[in-house]
Amino acid sequence: MRIKKKCVCQQHPDTPETIDAIRERCGQASPILATCDRLMKFKSSRTCLTQCRVCGTLWCVEYPFGETHGGAACPYAVATPKNAKPDRLFKVRRSEEDLAWFHTLGPECGPQVCGCRNCDRLRIRQSKYCTVHYFRRVKGYRVPGT
Repeated sequence: MRIKKKCVCQQHPDTPETIDAIRERCGQASPILATCDRLMKFKSSRTCLTQCRVCGTLWCVEYPFGETHGGAACPYAVATPKNAKPDRLFKVRRSEEDLAWFHTLGPECGPQVCGCRNCDRLRIRQSKYCTVHYFRRVKGYRVPGT
């Protein structure tokens, strides 16, 4: 006689929106995924779509900490496969880490102004750029939230 596993899908209806919530959900992944089958893998190597065998809930499963040899799985429920946005949690993580790094750049102290044309902000220490332009030069994209 085969024992049916009970799913825990209804206990985790929300999508993690902060880095702390993502870490917490990674810790809850095993019981969620115990009753799931993989349906498809997105082009991104960090994201796949699974479905609960018990209740039919669709889960987008990401690995937002992929640099740690696969990292921990982080599932979040989606209504339809079209609602699954590959690398959504990775982007949340990157955004929070970028903001933390941005705040370590220090004050814009000058006395010289930023080396970018039409920028009148003061430069930061050890750079010829202000914090915004230094971030963009190093990372290649804008500061999240600006």
